Amino acid sequence: MIVGPVAERATDGARRVEARIAWEDAPRAEQTLYYEVGPDHAAPLTADPNAFLVGAVLPAWHAGERRVRVEGPLCPMLLDQLRAPLLTLASWYPELGPPPAVEWAGHEAPPPTGDRALSLLSCGIDSLATLRANRLWFDPDHPLAIRSCLLVDFVDERAERSNPDAAKIDAARRVCDDVGADVVLMRTNIWSLDGDGWFFAKSAFGAMFLSAAHVLSGAYRHAYIAASIDAQHPSVPAGSSPLLDPYYSSARLQVHHHGTYMPRLERTALVAGWPVGLDNIRVCVHDVRGSGNCGTCEKCIRTKLMLVALGKLRESAAFAERDIDRDLLQTVIEYRMIWVGNLRDAYADLVPLLERRARYDLVAGVHAILADFDARAAAGDPDIIPG
Repeated sequence: MIVGPVAERATDGARRVEARIAWEDAPRAEQTLYYEVGPDHAAPLTADPNAFLVGAVLPAWHAGERRVRVEGPLCPMLLDQLRAPLLTLASWYPELGPPPAVEWAGHEAPPPTGDRALSLLSCGIDSLATLRANRLWFDPDHPLAIRSCLLVDFVDERAERSNPDAAKIDAARRVCDDVGADVVLMRTNIWSLDGDGWFFAKSAFGAMFLSAAHVLSGAYRHAYIAASIDAQHPSVPAGSSPLLDPYYSSARLQVHHHGTYMPRLERTALVAGWPVGLDNIRVCVHDVRGSGNCGTCEKCIRTKLMLVALGKLRESAAFAERDIDRDLLQTVIEYRMIWVGNLRDAYADLVPLLERRARYDLVAGVHAILADFDARAAAGDPDIIPG
């Protein structure tokens, strides 16, 4: 794969940085990878070749490219550190084969020009917990205080796939208004480099999101990405991980993988104690109606169950339902919704709280979920990841 040259230009009232992508080994047509923001946020855009390396290297590997050559100078710190996530992913997924060689047109490590911090925001529990914790830790004018939240809209011209939806954008604006941060909405077609949802979830989503943060490095020195796993399960294969994300930093942009010290229940409790955050939780990735949460996918079920255990579901405007029953938990078993050990543990952590609230119907449902997972693991179900 040949990437570049990287350029910045105006397009229909927006600003865009873009680079040519020429596939060498994969039988694919040349394309243009871009990142685009509206006029309110055009100034921070930086034609940073490091952003395109971070965004393209994993799709290139997955497609069988033997090299990634970037037509522009790359940060030597990033080049050195990038070996860590590539080696980690190679150990998780040996079927990928050797990672592509990285080639470049020169070295450059300019000093940081940005002096602010931003956070990737989806309005899921993890990213809301990162935003809330940051506001509890730092005064608004502290260099590490989150001043902007970045929503990345993945656009796939082939499938007309676009996310986030209008409801998520509105939710993000409400939580950002509450903490005094602004919202930066960025559109990118990086999804077109690799539309495999499994590869995105298990290998690449941290790199793809963080590539978007790199094109804002002219104004931002720090980028937070919320942990999706915790310190009890650090080696669970996931596309965003403490074993991956920090190594996507450059000399201009420091990546902070935040929240591994908090189990999912603790993160949910942190958000549940924040009224605006509680009302604007958006965990669902299946809802296409624009309402925010479907209520029946695994992430919705688990989040609602946690809010019941915390005594907060009735107070939340994020879900249409004010309670759940055992029948809903049975669907987790029926459709085999959990397959990773850290999700099993997230359900197990709820049993004492549910017992304290005398929700023995839900305790029985959780025990059934745990028993089903354990039985599948003992039977050698190849889909189960025990960690």
